[in-house]
Amino acid sequence: MKAGITIYGAHLLVPEENRTVANIIRAAAHLGFDGIDLGYYWGENKTAEFEEARKVADGEGIAIANYIVGNNFGNAAAEDRLDAEIEKVKVALAEAAMFNCSALRVFAGGYDLNWDEYSPRIADALAACVETAQKNNAKIQRNSFFTSTRSTPRICRPRQISATTGIPAVNGRKTA
Repeated sequence: MKAGITIYGAHLLVPEENRTVANIIRAAAHLGFDGIDLGYYWGENKTAEFEEARKVADGEGIAIANYIVGNNFGNAAAEDRLDAEIEKVKVALAEAAMFNCSALRVFAGGYDLNWDEYSPRIADALAACVETAQKNNAKIQRNSFFTSTRSTPRICRPRQISATTGIPAVNGRKTA
């Protein structure tokens, strides 16, 4: 079995004054992790940091396993900024491709929202990202951080959204 860590957990391995993506990768590798999920801890010069992250990961023998994005479709829908959140995910899909990551982890989101009202909009947001995922040969993986699975509709249950970009149906609607 191989072990991986995500950057939002691994960032705590490096003191804040030395916290760069490259140093986080080094720390995770030195602890024996086989892979790390990268995303959204980049500084001002993403291009240079992307190159350095790739070199460090290769040199340390740690895989860049997945890519993550700091999105929240539910809250964005509630705050009428869903288009910007969809664009954020599309940019992250392109970034995932730069690292040859086959998956982007996204967050459906929406703590304390009325799921009957918001789940169709969350489903539409996920569906809006499928074409970009396909172009970048990446899968969309939905993170689960729900406070109540009993009241969570089918769109938000892990078995309902496969990790593939060819999602056959989201909330009852064909997407591909």
